Amino acid sequence: MAEQAFAAGDAHAAIRCAIRAGDVDFASRVAVKYWYILCATDVEGTIVVLEELDHRQLREHPYLAIILALAYNTTTTRRVRAVELFGTAVAALALRYPGSGVGERLILSTLESVAFRVMGQGTAARAAAKRARELLATVRAGDSEMIDLLRFDLAQQVGTSFFVGGDLVEAKATLNDVLAAQGRAGGARLTLGLLAGLHATNGEMLSSARHVAAEQERSWPPIVHGPYIDALFHSSRAWDAVERFDLAAAQTVLDDVAEELRTNELWPLFALAQVYVDLGSGTPALGESRLAQTIARGERAPTTAYWRSRLAVARSTLALAAGQGERALSAVRKLSRDDLDVRVAVARAALAQHDHDGALMILAGTQGVAVAGARHRAERLLLLAAAAARSDLGAMAVATAQDAAITLRTSGTRLPLMLVHRDDRLAVAELLRSAGDLQSAELIHGDQHVPDVLPNVVRVVDLSERELVVLQGLVAGADLPLLASRLFVSPNTIKTQIKSIYRKLEVRTKRDAVIAALHKGLV
Repeated sequence: MAEQAFAAGDAHAAIRCAIRAGDVDFASRVAVKYWYILCATDVEGTIVVLEELDHRQLREHPYLAIILALAYNTTTTRRVRAVELFGTAVAALALRYPGSGVGERLILSTLESVAFRVMGQGTAARAAAKRARELLATVRAGDSEMIDLLRFDLAQQVGTSFFVGGDLVEAKATLNDVLAAQGRAGGARLTLGLLAGLHATNGEMLSSARHVAAEQERSWPPIVHGPYIDALFHSSRAWDAVERFDLAAAQTVLDDVAEELRTNELWPLFALAQVYVDLGSGTPALGESRLAQTIARGERAPTTAYWRSRLAVARSTLALAAGQGERALSAVRKLSRDDLDVRVAVARAALAQHDHDGALMILAGTQGVAVAGARHRAERLLLLAAAAARSDLGAMAVATAQDAAITLRTSGTRLPLMLVHRDDRLAVAELLRSAGDLQSAELIHGDQHVPDVLPNVVRVVDLSERELVVLQGLVAGADLPLLASRLFVSPNTIKTQIKSIYRKLEVRTKRDAVIAALHKGLV
């Protein structure tokens, strides 16, 4: 019965019959071939069948453990169990890997990348995905019947692991290879959705639109219209509406997918789009509160360090738009300056403090530029042009603004314009007009639909690292002798630092200092 169902492509019947007949090896074979169907359709049925296996059987058959964990992960009530199973599966896969052939190592590495990414371990997910991609290149068509059947599915999961893990360059390369090879219909729709969402999140709107159009040109079987794949296209549509500054339309899309995002691993894409809706709507304080709640919700799928960094930068931008310079800097203080997105956030705060020389220095480095998306590259160039214009570096401002205009035109993104103050865009546009580049001037300042979301001036309290530590101690309720003991200094030194803190915060008492610190996001 199991073999007949397997041959007929009835994944659920095949795995049910195999497990109830005690043939767990055959059930594992079904799981490898039909994992997508088992996780995308009748998920509760998949869970019921696989829960008949005991812990030993799941440990000895990691493919089945992965399938059950993925099925659990589609619910909000079994997330802890999903993480436990992923851990079991990863350990079992690691033991099995050394004695496996190339084909099985490819499958093992791919599943390992899936497990790590769903657990929010981006570095490990990328490493496993890299191994899988290298192995995939060594297995030629015809070498393995199983790999021939799974090639596109495996490559899609590898590309998704790169995407979630934060290596967007490898993600695009892998997924474009899959698309060029024209896999099965369902796989093609998933690949188109992943590429559409990836490009839209990067601000590469023209590329995203091409993938959306390609999806709309074809009719697709019901199996590939599940909420996970559909959400990818909703992501692209939300970003498209935001880029057109049609914020009401964007909010409608985001509201429509809110329930799916409780379990979808790509929820940060939508959270970032929501940030821009809140910025453009003039409600940054609401947006900051909403983002904090979204990140804190335990029922959300774990996310990787890459997306946590993107969300922290978004929170910084919301805080700056709300006039909270300290909170804006605090949100990104512990993040690496090698990250272009982080440097742009810090430079934006510097420019809001009228520290244009500081902004120039921060943005001068090119770390991360080559692998950044169009939106981040355009943000950097526009801020550089604004800082150069403020510093009376006209030639630099014009050249940089022209590069920004090229990036905006070739990608289709417009959101970076929203994150530069209107006065700065006007100053840069005037320089471009003086240089005879009317087209770039019109692009940078001519669109009246661009919301003006950032304040022209933001004051920031400049506390030293030691003063921040002392302030954190005060907020925690530590007294002067305890602070002195913890920091290995005299009480008089702590007194001096507290006086400096009070002066910078413009307060007179400890109570007022604590209130100011909490309000400004300094702790």
